[in-house]
Amino acid sequence: MRALILAAAATLAFAAAPAIAQESGAFAAAAQRLQMLEARAQRMEDERAIENLMRAYGYYVDRKMWDDVADLFAEGGTFETGQRGVYRGRDHIRAALEDLWGPQDLQDGQMNDHLVLQPVIHVAADGTTAMGRFRHIGMLGEYQDWGRWEDGIYENAFVKEDGVWKISALHLYTILSTDIEQGWGEQAFPAEGPSEAAPPDAPPTLEYDAYPAYYTPPFHYPNPVSGQKVTYREGDPGAAVDPQMRPAAPQPDAGAPTTLDELEAALADAELRLERVKAANEIQNLINAYGYYLDKGLYNELADLFAEDGSMELAQRGVYQGRERVRDFLVNGLGRGAPTGPREGFLQDHVQLQPVIHVSEDAQTATARMRAIMIMGFAGRSASWGAGVYVDEFVKEDGRWKFKTAHVYNTFNAAYDGAWVRNSAGALPGQNPDLPPDSPPTMEFEYWPTVYDIPFAYDNPVSGRAPYSYRDGE
Repeated sequence: MRALILAAAATLAFAAAPAIAQESGAFAAAAQRLQMLEARAQRMEDERAIENLMRAYGYYVDRKMWDDVADLFAEGGTFETGQRGVYRGRDHIRAALEDLWGPQDLQDGQMNDHLVLQPVIHVAADGTTAMGRFRHIGMLGEYQDWGRWEDGIYENAFVKEDGVWKISALHLYTILSTDIEQGWGEQAFPAEGPSEAAPPDAPPTLEYDAYPAYYTPPFHYPNPVSGQKVTYREGDPGAAVDPQMRPAAPQPDAGAPTTLDELEAALADAELRLERVKAANEIQNLINAYGYYLDKGLYNELADLFAEDGSMELAQRGVYQGRERVRDFLVNGLGRGAPTGPREGFLQDHVQLQPVIHVSEDAQTATARMRAIMIMGFAGRSASWGAGVYVDEFVKEDGRWKFKTAHVYNTFNAAYDGAWVRNSAGALPGQNPDLPPDSPPTMEFEYWPTVYDIPFAYDNPVSGRAPYSYRDGE
């Protein structure tokens, strides 16, 4: 092992292996280069942690888990949405969430999905603060009452305290809010203003109008290629805002290894840290590939993504255990024995979004929670929306990441017209008597408008609060 470390260190220092043990200059250069790699690994870990933080925020808002939402903020953090004004401090944010959006815990007939997508994250050179821009898509409503689409942009600030990233300032700019039945071509709501029932600590930081007016929230970053600040029209609101953050190259600290043992340990640690970040990226690609294959009925390719002993569980169809049983279920169950591949006149797009990925310390297993939006239909006959949450497990075998379990918790399935407000799909697809599963569903649940607990594969990323069931108070 030590010989391998020597060779690696020599490569890092652009020196021959025998020289590094003899020349302190070469050793120091190798150690410094190693620290640069450690700093890059830290930056990548920070960006991944912030992505997970904001995606977790979205999932907690989905279920009106206000305690967990408030936990994600720094003690003096701020919360601002639309034109409601600024709420300051974790306790006031917690109270405002309930006053503005209703009591804690989603109830039957309530839709509150808050998708958090498209992150652009920049960590400051000192690694203690960061900025992030995200897209918000809201799917909101009350069954048989009202429903809205929302579109918005987050421009948020983050702070790292005691090694944990927290939200220091959340600002959601409302771009569009519209009734789902009329759509943005016919109707749009203004950005909501301050609430008399829940007065803010300060007025809105910026005044603007939502669609059909236009407003582009200020970019916290310059153009990544030209390096120039971003403006959209001379003199428009926000056009003169300077970038708040320019990414800086990571710098080594003063604690470089001084012995071969220290160098060996540091190199092993850096390699494992980089492997975990790389694993998260590879798993996200695997998840996305799953969606693309399911889109087009490429069921053999989909089955090939599973470990030999992997399992699949969709809706209430039960568990199919083992890659070949998964293949049989996909081809002969979902596909009904027809030739695999896309079919004319049939649409089943399966969009995979918002993954919260956690890789084990040894980078050999992982979990992920992700959102699925289904766009389905038969030409000339029907069209529908659907949604669900996957809680999956992964394993690395022979150097490749594979699905260990794929389990989707379906939330709603509704006709295109009226969507989740006017429609309920009734019973979920159940077990196929002609292709029985290896075991029954691991959990019984029902479609919208019923609301049920969906498991979390992780604790709250800031407070460490364990997942709970609000139905029984656990």
